[in-house]
Formats: sequence, structure tokens, C-alpha cells
Amino acid sequence: MQMLELMEKALGMDPNDMRILFEEGHQGMKMNYYPPCLEPELAIGLNSHSDSAGLTILLQINEIEGLQIRQNGLWIPVKPLPNAFIVSNRIYRSVEQRATVNSVKERVSIATFYSPKLDGDMGSAPSLITHKLQQCLGRLQNEKDNRN
Repeated sequence: MQMLELMEKALGMDPNDMRILFEEGHQGMKMNYYPPCLEPELAIGLNSHSDSAGLTILLQINEIEGLQIRQNGLWIPVKPLPNAFIVSNRIYRSVEQRATVNSVKERVSIATFYSPKLDGDMGSAPSLITHKLQQCLGRLQNEKDNRN
């Protein structure tokens, strides 16, 4: 929650907006292992996607290139930095991204995802919306999926 609190402070949001949305949210973690591949252009590490979680934090463990983002229709490699995290959040639009494999070395990454509660309203933070915008924007109500 501390990271979300810092984000809301930077955006000038009401301190309760993030708490209400994420207080009963859920966190997940994913560890990815990409073995070396002699023909990396024929393999997919991770399909292209945009992060859907409220907050994603990625650590590229062994600093091997493989993460790419789409910019102006082109795939651009993201150079790993030592001891650095990549942060993505749903406050700002998530970029399309994918993971590729390396021809010589394995690649390892760990991502943690923090998502809003499943049974709350989804929409723009009330403290960021003017009265005029409120009339144009709606809210979606999520309901927990009780199916087994």
C-alpha cells in the first residue's frame, strides 16, 4: 500500500481513493524462466500484452535483455539495469510489452502484481474528476465470481 500511497500523493488524489479501491485487493507473483534458444526468432517468451493489475513491479534477475515494449509499431528492447525495478500501473496507460528469449543465455524475471478488490466499483478516482467530467464518465461495478 505504501507505493500506492506515494502514487496518489504525486497525483494529488484524496488519500482515501486508493485505500478504498485496493484495501481488500489481492497480490500475486509470477516467476519466469526463459531458457536459451538457438533460434530465438522462432520462439515466444511471453506473448504481447498490457498489464491489467493496479500495480506491477518487475525485477529482471540476471540482467539479460528480453523485455520489449511496442512504440510507434516497433518493438524496442528494454535494457536491464543492475538492481533496478520496472514499475507499471493502471493510473497511467500500460504500454504493450512482450518477452523474448536469448540465443545464448537463460533469462529470469520475477513480477509481483497488486490488483484492486474484486467486488468494488471501478472508475476514475473521484478526487481527480471535475463536475463536468463526472457527467461524461461512468463507473463499473465488479462482483466476485462465486463459481467454483
